[in-house]
Amino acid sequence: MTIYIRVKELAEQKNLTVRELAQLAGLSPSTVRKFWRDPRHKTNTRVLDQLAKALAVDASELIRSEQGRG
Repeated sequence: MTIYIRVKELAEQKNLTVRELAQLAGLSPSTVRKFWRDPRHKTNTRVLDQLAKALAVDASELIRSEQGRG
């Protein structure tokens, strides 16, 4: 099973740039950029929570899993 973090997809739906999302989430642009470039980037629940709050979604909406990929 492969887990994807949907940061770029959700941010683009809200017309947010990497820099804007980073500012809203209280994270560095380089941290957000890692998810933008690689949705399989490993993280922790604190970062997911900050991103979810900045995107105004439940943290579970950030995660997508796919069987048989990866």
